[in-house]
Amino acid sequence: IGIMAAFLNTIAVIATAKQLYAEKSIIKLSNLAFVLLIAFGDMCVGIYLIAISTFDTRFKADNNGLTFCKHRFDEWLSGGICAAMGVLSTFGSELSLFAMTVLSAFRVYCVKSKTLRGTSTSWKIKGALVMFSSFLVLTVLLISFIPLIDVAEDFFVNGLVYKDNPLLIGGLDKEKHNEILQAHYGNFYLKRVLSWRAIRTLVKGMFTSFNDHGHGPVIGKKIHFYGNAGVCLFKFFVTPDDPQKAYTWFIIILNAVCFFVITFSYIILHLIVKKSSKASVKEKRKGKGSDKNAALNRKITLMITTDFMCWIPFIVVCTLHYTEVMNATPWYSLFSIVFVPLNSVINPLLYDTAGLIDFLQKKLKPSDKKEANSTRISISAAANSGTITTAN
Repeated sequence: IGIMAAFLNTIAVIATAKQLYAEKSIIKLSNLAFVLLIAFGDMCVGIYLIAISTFDTRFKADNNGLTFCKHRFDEWLSGGICAAMGVLSTFGSELSLFAMTVLSAFRVYCVKSKTLRGTSTSWKIKGALVMFSSFLVLTVLLISFIPLIDVAEDFFVNGLVYKDNPLLIGGLDKEKHNEILQAHYGNFYLKRVLSWRAIRTLVKGMFTSFNDHGHGPVIGKKIHFYGNAGVCLFKFFVTPDDPQKAYTWFIIILNAVCFFVITFSYIILHLIVKKSSKASVKEKRKGKGSDKNAALNRKITLMITTDFMCWIPFIVVCTLHYTEVMNATPWYSLFSIVFVPLNSVINPLLYDTAGLIDFLQKKLKPSDKKEANSTRISISAAANSGTITTAN
């Protein structure tokens, strides 16, 4: 999945970027800009999948995986590489989803409104488009980096790990730290919720003699938000006891809203196309225009279906896990690395402004090039022009 996503979306990014310079229509330019964001986001997801697979292969080959088991907490889950992988996957998936949402709403607006039809671009319009695209990118970057901000560590840090300390083994959350501090200092510290800063100070005070012998202070290393699992992804599976639950559910609900906006937008387009097809039949002008509308409807149906398959099962499982109806932790890697990235492979073909379908058909079946060119229909063609074909 990772190789396909990275390869297809890299082609889409390059080809779409080239088209942007030559485009004069504001509608087509806007469509291309949003498709570029989708492709770039999906390319990031593909790069993440390749990277995480590479690290997984390396760790398994290193002493049959025993080295990873030994240093899972103090090197990987608390390390910068894992954090970078988490930021990359979150940035890519959220940017793609937000851009798809904006694009679907924009296409409905273009089809139903005549305001932008025939309007050419200007530097003012291009500037506004760049600013809006930059706003989307910065918003997604903010979503990705917030869990790593030091001032918010009490909401996002999963625990602390103490390397080479025989008394503090593995990743210790606040509950485990409270038990240790209670045993050392007494019950006083259980009467209030301790911050990670206070915990680090108290743990440091437990090992004063250790510090005096030149070993240095005992400082816990953070197991960050993306270190909740070995695949270093956004922590979607939370329980009522998790301090991250508010942020996680905010993102889940936001993603659900995006899904419904995309779905309703393409349902509206589907109804418009269906109405147009009926008008063509009624006027006995059924032909190439009707065939295009049928192909457009099939592509709309595929868009809705793939979005549903990617997000709805995932949201349902997150809900069941949070309500403790089921423990979905063992399924985390399956859902996060297979179901959610599925769109990253399919999107370049659905939002095909780069001619990927023609390119692949040409490579696989050179003799069918003419037929492929005559039958290829893209939804962007209808939305770009702001119209739905009714007849020739």
